Amino acid sequence: MRRQITCIVLSLCLLLALTGCSGNAGRAVYGDDAMLAGEDRYQIGSFSGDVDETSYSGTFLNASGSRSLWVYNASGPETHAIDCTLSLKKGRARLVLVTPGGRVDTLLEVSAASPVDASVLTLEVPEGESILKLVMDDISEMNMALRFDGGTSWQPQGAR
Repeated sequence: MRRQITCIVLSLCLLLALTGCSGNAGRAVYGDDAMLAGEDRYQIGSFSGDVDETSYSGTFLNASGSRSLWVYNASGPETHAIDCTLSLKKGRARLVLVTPGGRVDTLLEVSAASPVDASVLTLEVPEGESILKLVMDDISEMNMALRFDGGTSWQPQGAR
């Protein structure tokens, strides 16, 4: 009986180890629009900050991959403005909009050498469900503040 329990515990540990997210797998999505249009793939060492329907602000540590920030379901074509500040110490990051047809539009790209301070982005959102995603490549530390103007209510995807 003890042998069976040990075998079960070891099997569960192996299963958990094999289902973890790999940093290299997360980095692979950075330049691959087909992967960005699909499910999130990311590894984040830690995140501290606040998220709601109109703002997303905080600090990411040791991050790679793609992470959905907000989802919006438009009843017709719409235009939205978003205030944006992004700075990082190492690596690079993109803010992208994934449209209902799976098209990936890069809204902003930053690196340690070229941070973005107080930029206003204009989003042309088509009818249907669109996703605003953050794409990260080998980030050691990144500070980000995003805020929608004018009462826009996007569905936040959390801060994990």
